[in-house]
Amino acid sequence: MEIGNGDIGNQGVHQLDLARWGLDVGLPSRVTSMGGMFLWDDDKTVPNVINTSYFFPDAGEKGKMLVFDTRPWMTNDEKNAKVGVIFYGSEGYMVIDSYNRYKTYLGRDEEPGPENDAGGDHYANFIEAVRARDRHLLTAEIYEGHLSSALCHMGLIATRLNKNLEFDPGTERFIGDEDANSSIYMKRQYREPFVVPDIV
Repeated sequence: MEIGNGDIGNQGVHQLDLARWGLDVGLPSRVTSMGGMFLWDDDKTVPNVINTSYFFPDAGEKGKMLVFDTRPWMTNDEKNAKVGVIFYGSEGYMVIDSYNRYKTYLGRDEEPGPENDAGGDHYANFIEAVRARDRHLLTAEIYEGHLSSALCHMGLIATRLNKNLEFDPGTERFIGDEDANSSIYMKRQYREPFVVPDIV
């Protein structure tokens, strides 16, 4: 935890970003996660296999749920999406197997539906906005990155504590859990002079 957050915070943030965008959700109200060191005998302190569920009870008519699996190394290929996002709906499902391509499969027979392969260069978009000193040129606000990163950290906190956690999206604090809210999880133990002040 001191120096890394494993694949949930490495590659996972990109897939959680796409999943949040597709579901149109922000921060969850409940997080359940578990994991373990099931691969390799090394010195990592972060589980290498993690299963996390996020619940958004106020999103949509029935609420929404997002499930994220961290399964490194050898894993199954789901419609060419070893690393990707799958949205399940009442009429079928959609697979995003890259940053710019999606395919849909409809009905119980999984008939191919609409698909597209298009995208932009988010690195170039960021540089353009910086050079112009105009954040309105960004295709995604930095706050969106905060939300997706927060999901990674919340999943890892729930895994490390082995608890179901309730969360208040308004205050961005766990409800009734001082362990989860402790500084060891909610921010780094800074080393002088490299300190981020409490009020920025």
